[in-house]
Amino acid sequence: MPRESHVPSLTLRLFSTIVLGFMLVSVITLYITNYLKDFTLNSILREYRQVQVMYADEITRQLAQAQERITILGSSYLVDMGTSVEALQDERQYEAVRCQNEISTAMKNWQFQYPAVTGYYVYGQTADVFIFGIRSQNYQSSTWFKEQLKSTAEPFTQIKGWQFLESPMGQLLLFNVVRRDLCYGAWVQVDALWTELGLNESDMRTFDILPAGAEMPAWGHVIDVPIEDTGYIIRQTLADQAVALPQTVQLLQLLAYLTLLIIPLSWLALRRLIFSPLRELTTAIEEIDRGNTKYRIPAKATSYEFDQLNRQFNRSIEAVANAESKAYASQLESERIRIRYLTQQMQPHFVLNTLNLVYSMEPDQYPLMIKTLLCLSRYFRYVAHISEPLVPMEAELEHVKNYFQLQQIRYPDNFTYDIQCPEELLEMLIPPIVIQTFAENAIKHSLVIGMVNHVEVRIEMAKEQLHISIHDTGTGYPDDVLEKIRLFQQTRVRQEGLGLGIQNTIERLELLYGHNAGLTFCNAPKGGAQVDIFLPRARSKRDAKKMS
Repeated sequence: MPRESHVPSLTLRLFSTIVLGFMLVSVITLYITNYLKDFTLNSILREYRQVQVMYADEITRQLAQAQERITILGSSYLVDMGTSVEALQDERQYEAVRCQNEISTAMKNWQFQYPAVTGYYVYGQTADVFIFGIRSQNYQSSTWFKEQLKSTAEPFTQIKGWQFLESPMGQLLLFNVVRRDLCYGAWVQVDALWTELGLNESDMRTFDILPAGAEMPAWGHVIDVPIEDTGYIIRQTLADQAVALPQTVQLLQLLAYLTLLIIPLSWLALRRLIFSPLRELTTAIEEIDRGNTKYRIPAKATSYEFDQLNRQFNRSIEAVANAESKAYASQLESERIRIRYLTQQMQPHFVLNTLNLVYSMEPDQYPLMIKTLLCLSRYFRYVAHISEPLVPMEAELEHVKNYFQLQQIRYPDNFTYDIQCPEELLEMLIPPIVIQTFAENAIKHSLVIGMVNHVEVRIEMAKEQLHISIHDTGTGYPDDVLEKIRLFQQTRVRQEGLGLGIQNTIERLELLYGHNAGLTFCNAPKGGAQVDIFLPRARSKRDAKKMS
């Protein structure tokens, strides 16, 4: 038989093509969407960074100018303001007062020139000098500064450059220099800084001034821009809503996900309309190939085309099944005639041997003669009533037991027998005379006068098959006999010198079961011939028909 080529199914190819097509479209769409998403997001963040750099530059400029003014202020006024005014002479006293007034006026002017700086101060603890340049709305912070400077001025003298300070008004940036026992400084109230830069309240909540290297938040988009020469950064933390993508990009992204969703929906539709009907048709063809001509495609409302195809297929198989049924009935009758012929062909020689045994008995062996005739009558009754190809195991074993009793009469004290069969297997159906054929063969070819031969018949289940084993303790099969059995099993050519019963039984089992039955011949490892018969388990004629 030529080897079948494995061709991929139409269902698999259609499904693969559709899935690959949709996946390709989805991948391309997702790639474009992600590219546009990243490009747009980076553009938005770049714009935010540019604005933030502008703020940082402006803050840097004003802080640098304030720092320069304070430094110049501490170096410009050479009058010793670190000494109490009352302790100075009149001329120097006047000069000190003039300097304080000039400094105060300069500080007030700076407030309008550099609005990012909240206030300026000059403080001398020894001279009890307080000079503040501050706007009217920031008096609260100036009051807090005075209290802090009066209570302890030491922390202020340690400040180098701009540094953070916590206050009741919030975070402050403080710059301080010390000249001739006087502290010159400026401070920036961070909350007010954003207002001076023109930010509204919602924008102000996104900005912070933090030390460089501050810990990153766990959410949002973070933009850090350094404030030069301060060691601080401006950090803006933007929520996802602040960098929302344009509607075009969002629509493309939605389209990509919808394309992925279409794949399973398309598969479900194609499966119902095309793939399932095709699979049912393929299944029907496979069932017919296995010989199941009773299989029909179930009627389902899928499409007009498949409905017509299924109806025509079922009608064609119905016609083929009817033709096969007639041919099978004719063939079955022919095989039944052949089976009956083969069965009857195995009986005459045994009957003649038994009649010769009765004829040779002495008059004083009358009880034994009666027993022999009773066993022979049971034998005839069993054989005469065989009208079916299968009989119950219980009846067959009773017949074999009756046969062994006849042989024990013929060969007294020369052999023993043992029959083992579980009770649940007694109702199994097997071909008649099969066990007796091999039991007879065991006695005929292994019996040696003067030696006791034991014949054992054992029935059991082995892997869902009925296993019948006939084993004797004789000399076993000669090699030439085993070779003839092997040749007959392979070729079905009658072998001269091989018992008719063995050859007929092999043919009978093949006619009844086909390849579902097994029959092996061998010599047991411990000696003696052994026959193993494997039959499908059948409790009814219907079971036997299914396995033939």
